[in-house]
Amino acid sequence: MIDDSLTIEKLLSTQNSQLLDAVRYTVGEGIEKVVTDFAAEVAQQMNK
Repeated sequence: MIDDSLTIEKLLSTQNSQLLDAVRYTVGEGIEKVVTDFAAEVAQQMNK
């Protein structure tokens, strides 16, 4: 939000809207890091 003095509650009331659901994520939550073997990947490319 650009105007940090405006709350979500105030914004929704000005738009005659309501919040149905809210989800809070933490940094990195749900991100799966793919682990690869770089040497095996290079060897596979060399065999093509």
